[in-house]
Amino acid sequence: MSLGTINQRTQQVLKNLIERYIQDGCPIGSKTLAEECALGLSPATIRHILADLEETGYLASPHASAGRVPTALGYRFFVDSLLAAKPIDSSNLTLSYLLQSTSLLLSSQNDQLKLADLLQVAIKAFANSAEESKGYVMAGQTNLFSCTHLEANLEQLRLLFNAFNEKEAILNLLDSALEAEGIQIFIGEELGCEALDDCSIVASSYSMDGKLVGSLGVIGPTRMPYDKVISAVDITAKLLSAALSQS
Repeated sequence: MSLGTINQRTQQVLKNLIERYIQDGCPIGSKTLAEECALGLSPATIRHILADLEETGYLASPHASAGRVPTALGYRFFVDSLLAAKPIDSSNLTLSYLLQSTSLLLSSQNDQLKLADLLQVAIKAFANSAEESKGYVMAGQTNLFSCTHLEANLEQLRLLFNAFNEKEAILNLLDSALEAEGIQIFIGEELGCEALDDCSIVASSYSMDGKLVGSLGVIGPTRMPYDKVISAVDITAKLLSAALSQS
């Protein structure tokens, strides 16, 4: 089974499993999918599909007989092929609902832009204090440290803390978001930093008078609500671009 040969039935099983895992954070078994996801398939059929998905790298079994969880490859297929971003009312934009377990990153390539002002435009709902330095603003790191699966892994927390302190790998990813317009998503090992193997970044560039001048992104666990985060990053980048062009 490859990216191009996953049939509709298998895609639906994968989509339901990932959505359920994002919601609950627990390994998902065939019985749960059969009973709660209205797939019209027997547990035995779903069990066979899950075994195939695990064999081809889209799912993993953290423990024997404990159900399956998505891998980075599974999340990538989900984001690229199965996900429909949810619209957000731009007239009442708040990021607090998704920033509870994520961190917001904001960089600027234009020295004339005051990053503190950009931050106010982009994250009015942010309660945490932001860290500001030349060329970027980073806020909400402690939200990410409180993720349940990270709290249970002290070594992963240590690596993550070091990654935020050094910042270079994270900021390089934001720079890459300037190479193209629109949403870009980096998942797990795609981030190129061991400390971020269990994280994803949803990023977008923003512009001023039609010229790309910076990028913003949300970093969170791979088990983030991608539909909501993608929509929020997209509308925030557009609002920020509009505010800068009018100033």
